Amino acid sequence: MLKPNNENSNQQFLAASDAPSNTPLFLHLPLTLTANSFTPCLPLQTNSQLFLTSKTTFIHLDYLRLSSTGLTNKSFDLLWYSLFSGIVTKNLKNPWHPDPNMPRGKKYPNRIVSNTGIVLGYRKRAKNRGVNTRYVYDIMIDFTGAYFSDLSLLEQQELIKYLNTNYQLKCHRLDVAIDDCSRSLIPVNSMIVAFLEGNNFGFEVIDDSYLDIVNNQLVGTLALGSRKSQHYIRIYTKHRNFVRYEAEFKGGKAQKLFDKIANLDADKIDSSSPLKSLQKALAEAALNCIDFRDKSKNASPKNATKKRIKPLSFWQLYKDKIFSLIENGTIRI
Repeated sequence: MLKPNNENSNQQFLAASDAPSNTPLFLHLPLTLTANSFTPCLPLQTNSQLFLTSKTTFIHLDYLRLSSTGLTNKSFDLLWYSLFSGIVTKNLKNPWHPDPNMPRGKKYPNRIVSNTGIVLGYRKRAKNRGVNTRYVYDIMIDFTGAYFSDLSLLEQQELIKYLNTNYQLKCHRLDVAIDDCSRSLIPVNSMIVAFLEGNNFGFEVIDDSYLDIVNNQLVGTLALGSRKSQHYIRIYTKHRNFVRYEAEFKGGKAQKLFDKIANLDADKIDSSSPLKSLQKALAEAALNCIDFRDKSKNASPKNATKKRIKPLSFWQLYKDKIFSLIENGTIRI
């Protein structure tokens, strides 16, 4: 089961105005302004105590895994500069891959770890040998929850747009989190009852081994679905101060959402409010990958399809509340 990330930071972040790219990337850097280096980004509300005591809901990204093959030496250097310039890094020579079952020969022999929560594994190889031997890089990058926790939602989107514009990257995993500081929105008890009655779609197993209900509130973790599927849901408490609904997307589903986030402006879903467009896109992805509908009135419950059955009222109410908060502008950024 997932163990919630306990890291947080009060660092300030800046837009790299002199980065070697046409698209700015928000970097984890201290506020040290010079005439030709950095300019301050929009104010961020990163005070953990303020966040944990507020009675609001917070939508954000919580994990991102990308890879690419055959990057030129120049592209690799530019990527390194964009991600790590001016921050503390560690270069490790032990083979690495996020999948512990990956054969040693398939692992990346080099790894760069930053103090901001980015891990970059890479392999340098000769593309063609001879007089003009040319080397290329195969890479995999993990952006952890610690990294995303210090970026606003719009900055998270800027990161994805930057990477998508400047590099040909494959998205392996993308996590979307909805944090409920009121601890009253996510209907965990009703979800469990609906599952036991067979009124669930989008997942077939549930794990409540780490779950407890204290004073009618969730403590611990409830997992819905299989870790091997392309989407996996975790609902868990963080520091027992708020409850997180987290959707982990993998494979084709992760790539589809990554592309959607990167091109959201072009879609013009809600051109009057880019933030609302992004919040709605993430909420729809996270909440629509599973469903709870009443199969009891269907002649063949096992063969029931979502299109012909109405959502159970508790699930529809929960989704309506989230989208109402977004529409009213009461979702934190």
